[in-house]
Amino acid sequence: MKTQLTIPEAAELLNIPAQTIHYWLSQRYLKSTRASNAPHGPHLLDRLELFRFLLTEVAGCHQCPVLEVPLADIQCRLDLQPRRATNQDTVIRYAEKLSKNEHFPPVVLVELRENLVLADGHHRVAAFRKAARKTITARIIKNCDEDDALILAVILNRENARQFSEGDMISAAMKMLQRPEIGKLGRRPIAKLLGCGSSTVQRAANKLRERIPKTKPGTPLKRAIRKLEEAERLLRPGYSNVAAQILLQINHLKQGETIP
Repeated sequence: MKTQLTIPEAAELLNIPAQTIHYWLSQRYLKSTRASNAPHGPHLLDRLELFRFLLTEVAGCHQCPVLEVPLADIQCRLDLQPRRATNQDTVIRYAEKLSKNEHFPPVVLVELRENLVLADGHHRVAAFRKAARKTITARIIKNCDEDDALILAVILNRENARQFSEGDMISAAMKMLQRPEIGKLGRRPIAKLLGCGSSTVQRAANKLRERIPKTKPGTPLKRAIRKLEEAERLLRPGYSNVAAQILLQINHLKQGETIP
């Protein structure tokens, strides 16, 4: 996961003139760093900060525009939703406000392989669906991947929505840790993104290990495979990477191979 970009890389990724990015830096709209081993080297920009910046008015004509998006086109993926679940009381309250024609800020979507995936605004989308609305206003972030989408969802939910509970933090940490490139960041950077202590991330890592089923020595092969298949089905919706690891083990066992 490349977390930092040079100005030419950022310009190419976002299709924005390099001169514009230089201007943003000169006005201190964006921050940059330089590599510790190259103090006179190129400016390095935080990739996620760039995406967040494009949601703000300061980005001017490069700000992600507000669009009217059909609710049917929006995917709500559990593996990219940092919270354990939406709060139904909040959904009902928002739906009541909608019945009074109260205004809501646009939700944030990310474009992943031509699909529009919800990053921020799960309660609003649920309320609009409950109120039988057909569309919702949204800003769409392009040129990011699934790891970007999950981290953005965490950051935006922390900034714009109700406070994370301890359970939400552990759920989000588990989803981040199961993604190899995010997991490489380490416990402390992940904890900083979540606004929690590194001990919370460690608890999430422990819970994630507990979800990988274990069988006792001497367990019949068919029973062991059945237990693994049950675990894989349960984990697939929200923990796809762990489910994929288990599926790989199942395939090795079915082929009579030793699990690597």
